[in-house]
Parts: sequence; C-alpha cells; structure tokens
Amino acid sequence: MRTMSHQQLDNLIAEIPHESWEQNLPIGRFLRVEHLQSITRPFSYISRSRIVGDRDARVVFIKLYRNTRKRSHEKMIEKIRNDYEIARFWYDHFADSPRYRVVRPVLALPEQYLFASEESSGEDLYQLILQKAAFFPAVDDLQLLCDHLRRVGEWLQYKLSVMNQAGARYRIEDLQAYMDVRLKLLSEDARRGFPLSLRKRVLDYLDARGGAVPENDLGVSISHSDFNPSNILVSSEAVTVLDFGRMVEENDLLDLSKLHFQLGLLTFKPQYRRAAIGRLQEALLEGFGDGAAEQRLMFRMLTMRNILTHLTGISQFWKQSAKEKLYNRWVMRKELEMLEKLLRMEDAGQM
Repeated sequence: MRTMSHQQLDNLIAEIPHESWEQNLPIGRFLRVEHLQSITRPFSYISRSRIVGDRDARVVFIKLYRNTRKRSHEKMIEKIRNDYEIARFWYDHFADSPRYRVVRPVLALPEQYLFASEESSGEDLYQLILQKAAFFPAVDDLQLLCDHLRRVGEWLQYKLSVMNQAGARYRIEDLQAYMDVRLKLLSEDARRGFPLSLRKRVLDYLDARGGAVPENDLGVSISHSDFNPSNILVSSEAVTVLDFGRMVEENDLLDLSKLHFQLGLLTFKPQYRRAAIGRLQEALLEGFGDGAAEQRLMFRMLTMRNILTHLTGISQFWKQSAKEKLYNRWVMRKELEMLEKLLRMEDAGQM
C-alpha cells in the first residue's frame, strides 16, 4: 500500500521540470516517469522510477528526505546540497573507469528535499556472501566470491590512485584522539560492560608503538568512511560503491581494514566457517596488491579502531531486545578477544 508520504513524493516528482531530466540523463526529450517501486527507510522515502525519453530510458532512485531529527529548513537544505556535492565529487573522480565505479548522482532539489541518483548494475555483495558462503560452500560459489572480493581490492587500489592526497602525512595522534573518544564512551558507562583497564592499555600501546609505523604506511587519501559489503555492488565487469556520506581524509589503509574487519564479523555466526571467510579476506588483500597487509602495524592499529567503533554501536544493551542483547554480548566477548590478541602480538614484537 502506498502511504501518504509516498504519495507526497509522487507529487513532488511530477513537479520536477522536464528539462532537469533531459539535462542530466541521456534520454532525449522527456516523455514520462514510470513508478516501479516504493521504499521506506528510517531517514527517507524512495521511489524507484524509470525516466522515459524519446531516445532512451534510465532507472533512477528518487529520495525524499525525512526530517526525523527536527533540523531547521535551512539545515536540511544545507545537508542535501552537501550530500549531492559529495556524491558528485566521488563520481567525477571515477567517471573515467569502466571497471571501478561509484553511483552517479542525477540531480538535487534541496528546497523540495529531493535527491536522485541513477541505478547501478550488479548484485549486493553482502547478500551474495550470506547466500553463498554459509556452512560448506560449493567450490564454484567460493571461487566466485573470491573473484568479487579480489575486484573490490582492486577498486580500493584504484581509489588510492585517484584520491591520494599527495604530500599529506597521517598523524598517529589523530588516531589516538579518535580511539580515545570511543574508549571513553565504552568505559565510562558501566552498562556497556567494557573492561576499564583496556582504555589505558590501548592508549599506552598506541603511544609506545605509534612511532614504529613505517613512513610509507602514513599516506592519506579520501575515505568512504563506511566501506562495508552492503555498500558494494559486484558483477563480472565492474565494482560499484554506494552511499558516500562523508568526504574525509584518512589513512590509505582504513577502508581496506574496515571491509576486512566486517568480513571477519561473519565468523561469529555459526554458519560461516573461518576457513571460508578467511579465503575471502585473502582475496580482498590480494586484489589490493598486498597479501600481507594484515600483518602491517598500521593495519593492526586500524583494526583496533574498527573494533572500538563497532563495540560503541553494539554495546548499548539497554536499547536492545533480549535476543539482540544476548547475541551482541557474545559478539562483544569475541571482539574483546580480538583486541587482546592484537595487543599481545604487538607487545611481543610481532608485526
């Protein structure tokens, strides 16, 4: 059933000037909009629509922002303009590559709270992994997933070539500050169950080992900030990355370490074997061009950052159902074991 909010979106779509479609899509003279699907998300209503012209037709996602955080009208306009500029920035940097892609923004009408982007081809990497990597995956299925992850690693390497901030140097002090914010959140609220002693141990570790990071691991590039499998579309021809919420300078290895960590989280579920997920992680690193990246000191530090960031989100147990709480406590225990292992390995001088 179409809700009033989706009806409002339809009304706004009908008011979009025809020339806006004609100028931003290769469709020729605009003929009509065909509604295909309605999607409700926490912060938006979305219409998947076909824009039909006299020469071609293109499928787009048209988003109506929901002002759930009660921002002022001016702040909403600023946010939508910013989202469009970020999307345009990424698209412009990847526009010359047929294999390594990002979603193409089509138009933004900030005053109407509208943003449109063109639909990209490919399958959701996360859903593919959930379907094909469970239990004892078939050899062909595992090989297909490895091929996809290898191409994702190549996408990240291509990103470095077009997003590298020449001359910039990553500061370990910035990593310490970021992690300390998370450590405070985790340790100052007893309801989270985070060991109090870990805050000092992690910060002492960064202080003691930060100077040992090789200079060539302190490169800076623009980061996606949320590089996880559900934001990646894959096919045999291309990798397309979605949902660029920010445009920030970060360590060259951050996005790689984030996806590697996200894959590892699957091993906490009984249906995903460590051997199978390990193959996917290896393929990702191989595609990036550094099969041993997991052993690099900077990569390990960023993995610690990823653990703390994830724990900050899942440890709000008082907001969760009994089932969620039980599972997240299990995940937290496993992640704390990971953190302990990283601290012990580095304390023992292993890199």
